[in-house]
Amino acid sequence: MRIGTGCEAIALWGILFLAACDQQATEPSAKAPDPVATMMAADTMAIGGRSETYVVVTPQGGWKITKTYLQTFVCPTSAPPGEARDVNDNNWIVGWGAVLSRTGGCDRHAFLIRPGQRIRDITNRAYDAEAVAVNNRGTVVGVADGRAFRWTLTTGLQYLPLLAGIPGVPTAIDEGDNIVGTVATASGRRAVLWPAAGGVIDLAPMTDARAVSYGEVYGAAPLGPSGDHAVLRQSDGTLIDLGTQGTGAVATGWITGAIVGNYVDVAGGEHAVFMNRYGQPWTPIPTIGGLLNQANAANAEYRGNSGAVVGWSEIFDPYLGNDREAFFWSTAAGSLRLNIAPPDACGGFDSEARAVNRGGLVVGGEADCTVIGRKPVSWKVSPLP
Repeated sequence: MRIGTGCEAIALWGILFLAACDQQATEPSAKAPDPVATMMAADTMAIGGRSETYVVVTPQGGWKITKTYLQTFVCPTSAPPGEARDVNDNNWIVGWGAVLSRTGGCDRHAFLIRPGQRIRDITNRAYDAEAVAVNNRGTVVGVADGRAFRWTLTTGLQYLPLLAGIPGVPTAIDEGDNIVGTVATASGRRAVLWPAAGGVIDLAPMTDARAVSYGEVYGAAPLGPSGDHAVLRQSDGTLIDLGTQGTGAVATGWITGAIVGNYVDVAGGEHAVFMNRYGQPWTPIPTIGGLLNQANAANAEYRGNSGAVVGWSEIFDPYLGNDREAFFWSTAAGSLRLNIAPPDACGGFDSEARAVNRGGLVVGGEADCTVIGRKPVSWKVSPLP
């Protein structure tokens, strides 16, 4: 049956799939720019914008998922198109895309996509760059040619301080503009904090930092003989040991009443779990099936502070064998598979959800047989009326 203009409903694995809606992003007609001029421009010509919508019914009710192929830079070689890494509550999306280089190849540049705006290259003089996080103030953090940076509309790109002369890799930023990440030192990897007030702080004994909230840092530290322990570092410096399983664990975020993280079993497989700062047993995060899964991010404020978790789960595909598929979990929706391939395509496989905002907009990457590597996508998760 036909749903609206230009959309056709298809039954797929018990899911109503509204295929080929073709909500193409429009660009003003203009003469094709010079490749070098495009690379150096602040706002770059982009491709993408097609959306697909499908409906999933869970025990908690019906949910609409709209997948959008995000704008990305134009590079006519076979380089991977890019990936979205984070989204704030204003629907600002950051990540990286492949840009035509001066030598005819492709460089990686960090991008920012704002609602109603063309994609913006925020590292247009770099050769290898990626934006990894953005907060609600609009502060973006990432890496450009091996140096950690922060970027805003008013200040532009600013490099972050070095730890003992060694550059770091940022992983997250909170609403107070505190940034966390890691630094590879001669004695091993160290977690670091770049406070909003300036400078850089070594968070030893932490070796990993995945999330930060007003100075509280979630990550990992080698606190015992059985590998890394998941830890929470409070704003006063107190380190809370959340425990470990298998060969090591890491905390990656939080929702109301629980800390989100992963552990690695003795065979090297990853598992997403809810942790607790009070020493209670961990519980598996309900994903979309599969023996292996990973929770990349959580948002405690999703739908009235009920919380949401996103990541990937390795599931069986009848055509491809085991592959990673992006998942979304919340107490309101249960577990949702985000990436549903239309029956007339070669399939969306190796998808991963990287972040979710309080409005249910999820961002990440997807690969299929039409590209080498992933392309940036978003999934909007909404309850049916």
